[in-house]
Amino acid sequence: MKPSPSTFRNWLALLIEQGSRHLLGLLVLPYLLRIYSPAVYGPLLMAQALAGVLAILSDYGFNFTAVQAIAENRADLLHRSRISGEVLTLRSSLALLLWPVYGLILVRLHLPLAYVLICYLPVLTGVWFPNWIYQGVEQMVWPARLQIMGQLLFVGGVFGWVQAGTSPLRVAGLQAGIALLTTLSAWILLQRSSWAIQWITPSFQRVWQLIRENFPVVLGVAAAVLFTTGNTFLIGAWGTAALAGIFGVAWKFFSVLLTLTNQLQTVLYPKISRLKHENQVLATPVLYRYLYLAVGGSLLLCIGVQLCFPWLLPWLTGPAYLRSLGLIEILAYSLPLVVLNAWITNFMFLNQRKHWTFSLILLLTAVWDLMAVHAVLYWHLNADSLGWVYLSTELFETTLLLFLYWRPLSRLKACLSN
Repeated sequence: MKPSPSTFRNWLALLIEQGSRHLLGLLVLPYLLRIYSPAVYGPLLMAQALAGVLAILSDYGFNFTAVQAIAENRADLLHRSRISGEVLTLRSSLALLLWPVYGLILVRLHLPLAYVLICYLPVLTGVWFPNWIYQGVEQMVWPARLQIMGQLLFVGGVFGWVQAGTSPLRVAGLQAGIALLTTLSAWILLQRSSWAIQWITPSFQRVWQLIRENFPVVLGVAAAVLFTTGNTFLIGAWGTAALAGIFGVAWKFFSVLLTLTNQLQTVLYPKISRLKHENQVLATPVLYRYLYLAVGGSLLLCIGVQLCFPWLLPWLTGPAYLRSLGLIEILAYSLPLVVLNAWITNFMFLNQRKHWTFSLILLLTAVWDLMAVHAVLYWHLNADSLGWVYLSTELFETTLLLFLYWRPLSRLKACLSN
């Protein structure tokens, strides 16, 4: 079975959108890294990393469950509306409840109150962005265009409003304002399309049922984000703001590579969910085609990093952030492992495997990462050691996933061969 034109269109739209975002970001990042030292830029990266962790908690696993549910019956207006009402109610409530927690943590770390107010706003706008609908109905073109326009506004705002000597919070304020504008535009476009929804208020019993059903999912995903995005916050909390700045910049570049590999998953996950709901035989080859393409692409990206970044990074970051180079090269080695772990995770969700097992794996992986990061900071090892910690963490997760899911994966492969 050949992929439909809509699959290529959505994948191309996301690829162009993410590519444009990161190319435009590369125009801004060298400028920011030259006007802000690691000690100044580090606290902002710490606050944004913690906000990223809480954003995953407030999402409550709907990036898996809601997308799959809408994809299985996307033409039904009441079905889309009911799921959207549940998602918005639960995500908004959690985001508001987590805001004081965010403030208490930043205050304990002696960060100004302005960080609490500004850096958390993208979390609130993020929970309202209707990505689960656009992804579930496989219509990612307009969100991609909105993100590109938002990034253009951000680039113009940085060069026009952020100068040496000004607070790095101006950067966060620009991001928050543009995120709000993008979210409002996404809802306007959605309600004017054939995929519009009606507001259906969920019952308290239904919300409580969703909390219980999704808790294993969100527990596992929160553990995963702790040893990925959350590492920048941990390094700043346990180490120094300057070291958090070095690692945070390396993670920004590594996130570009992760985003490029994740676009195929974003497009194909709802498609595979719909195909599996209609016919398991049709979904199986698409699932394996995604694995081969994603792993192959990640290997090419890994090779490209080793060849290009030694001469590209000094030009992009300036002398203050040269310690990030070794970190990026080491982080790039983990790309194939990240892709494989994401593929096994998708397989598990599509086949309704035990989510508590999945959560336990990620919790064990997070504990491994926490102990390793703490050991590196305690023994004052060099920054490159943090890259090896992340690589060992992904290898640890891969080993656990393959150990537990090898038999069902082998049966799926046998089914495809027959």
